[in-house]
Amino acid sequence: MKRTLVILSIFVTALATMVSCKKEDPALVAVSDGMLKGEFSVSPEKKVRFSKGNLQCLITDVATKTVVWNFASTQYEAIGSGNSAIGAANTNAIDLFGWGTSGWESGAVAYQPYSFSTTNSDYWPGGDAKNNLTGTCMKADWGRNNPIMNGGMLPGAWRVLTSEEWEYLIKGRPNAEAKLGVGAVLANHGLILLPDNWTPPADTNVKFISGLNPRVGTQDYNINWYSEEDWQKMEETGAVFLPVTGYRNGKTVDGFDFHGTQVGNYWSSTAQRPSTALGLHFTSDKIVPQSYAYRHFGRAVRLVRDI
Repeated sequence: MKRTLVILSIFVTALATMVSCKKEDPALVAVSDGMLKGEFSVSPEKKVRFSKGNLQCLITDVATKTVVWNFASTQYEAIGSGNSAIGAANTNAIDLFGWGTSGWESGAVAYQPYSFSTTNSDYWPGGDAKNNLTGTCMKADWGRNNPIMNGGMLPGAWRVLTSEEWEYLIKGRPNAEAKLGVGAVLANHGLILLPDNWTPPADTNVKFISGLNPRVGTQDYNINWYSEEDWQKMEETGAVFLPVTGYRNGKTVDGFDFHGTQVGNYWSSTAQRPSTALGLHFTSDKIVPQSYAYRHFGRAVRLVRDI
């Protein structure tokens, strides 16, 4: 699968400008600071805007374990099989994280983004299986704990959706079924979400077909197929693209490449059982907004900001 990966240059540029970043009140951060324009209801009372890409991190100094955080350069970028290099000595960007691995030292054994322990109890924030990534353990949420270089450089400005919010977004908001569909951007497969008040692109040749594909296969995301130029027009209308990510088990990545079923897996901030936490799971033919996974599994993180 073709993947547009310009990760390294983004991190270098961000590092070069880091010293000049102004610390502002999160409420004043502009849409251009990593935030897309579409507004999405995640409860009857709350709306959010999504970040412009999946969260990534990079170790810039192996000796000191210095980590920097960044949003992907495009909505459709996912690192996939490259996550198999995860570890404290890996200097390539990763985007599949164990649950609650924000780098906040809460008492969990595995709390760094490069942790790959396969023991689920190592991922208990605060050392307690009942804790969510909220409240006293909110800093175990990647967006709450870390400045993001192309996201305003403000710790606390971003957060992960709860499992209830994923559920409402996918199934509960008005006309929810008509506001999602599977698609491909430059052969990168994923799930498309439309904002609450969506107006189609002015270019009538750029269309959106809602719904899933009842057939499962490597090409079955192509109900909606967009060139880079066409997707830019969709993005201008507020559309969000969640790319296929696969998942990581230890250092093994599956469900990402063209072989077999391609899956998208995204964390929420909600714990489930001592060994599992909840999040979004999708294939070309189904969406499970409250899907459970072992806490040690590497899933993607797509952050939001409350509005």
